[in-house]
Amino acid sequence: MPEYAISLLVQIPLVGIFVWFTLEIMKRQERSNDRRDDQWREFLKDQAEQYNSAISRIAEEVKANTSVLQMLRDQIASQR
Repeated sequence: MPEYAISLLVQIPLVGIFVWFTLEIMKRQERSNDRRDDQWREFLKDQAEQYNSAISRIAEEVKANTSVLQMLRDQIASQR
């Protein structure tokens, strides 16, 4: 058997192992990225819900304060 053939027979499995290893690393990285992205989406969803809840509470307080302010204005106007 020629020497180049022996060299080739040794190199082909090594290249195959390298390609498999590279593909496996990429697959694991993709799964890791997917999990990270899912966690990030969940975090953003929670943040949006908390933000909307806080804005709703602020709107209720503004509405209540507006009512109180209007009552005070009416009282001041009636005293004149």
